[in-house]
Amino acid sequence: MNEDKRTLNIDEHEYTIQLMGKGFQGPLNIIYGVGLRYNIDGNKNAKGISISVTDRVINQWTASVGRKISEDELTDFVWQVLPALINPSDSERKQIVFHCNDSIQKQEGVIYFQAAMTMEATAREVIFASSMPTNTQIRREIIKVCYAKWQESPHSYVTKGRLQKAIPVTDVEIERNLKYLKEGGFIEANLSSIGYVAVIITKHGIDVYENPTTFNSLFSLQIEQQTINVGGDILATTINGSNNTTIVKSQVSDAFNAVKKEIRKMDIENNEEAVQLVSQLETEIQKSTPEQNKVRDLWDKIKKIPGDINSKLLSHPIIAQIIATQLLSLANPHPVN
Repeated sequence: MNEDKRTLNIDEHEYTIQLMGKGFQGPLNIIYGVGLRYNIDGNKNAKGISISVTDRVINQWTASVGRKISEDELTDFVWQVLPALINPSDSERKQIVFHCNDSIQKQEGVIYFQAAMTMEATAREVIFASSMPTNTQIRREIIKVCYAKWQESPHSYVTKGRLQKAIPVTDVEIERNLKYLKEGGFIEANLSSIGYVAVIITKHGIDVYENPTTFNSLFSLQIEQQTINVGGDILATTINGSNNTTIVKSQVSDAFNAVKKEIRKMDIENNEEAVQLVSQLETEIQKSTPEQNKVRDLWDKIKKIPGDINSKLLSHPIIAQIIATQLLSLANPHPVN
């Protein structure tokens, strides 16, 4: 595989991503930056994203492992967190800076993310919105990586090393969740004396992943009500379930994608128009400060669509809680503590 060009499947969209440049930059050559351009679903209009890590973060990460962090490791980190940082609704150019200084001089239009003490913990915060991901979250990510490999090369296995590069968790966390998924028939796995060596998604795993409703039911997460914003974008919503779980941006999109898939199958007039309204609602509520009047207006329009689309949306606890939070905020602009 060309490491400078990759195809990623994220939230029902295919991203063709080209690495345009990488290396240390700036007047003192102290910030490591990676620039990428990507096309979505074959659209010729490319978008760009630059992801930078300041020298203080690199020094902090270096101290945590007791050796110099290499440029290859920094680039791998960017590829690892990238799926959580790009979205079809993004502007043509997006800039993200990882820093560890609260007093950093911020520029307008740049998204700032405060890094954790280690590279791995920072990746977990971005991907899982938590330094301690749950088994359910890890299983979801394993299936996504295996499904992407199947699309790229149907007969090829995913090595455990590849999983560890894509999913920032420990070897034990990978092992126990591979065992769970194997016993559930979602993957086949080659086992050696030192653990699992390579895995491949099964027909059952493919069928489950390709049906968002089933996938979200089998690997479900229950939402509560606190939204976490990172530099102007909603990346996660804290939830409270039996495993004290956390839901990330991709899981919010999974829920909306499941509804949009259902709408496209419905025998109603202008179902694509209904899909567009749902997409507009999804985009609006994932902003750091949604326009609540716009949320209300879109919701009112959706309620008028034949086929009870609003009930389909509310049947997903993730969507229901976010919409409820927005509409309650609109009704009570000055909540009492």
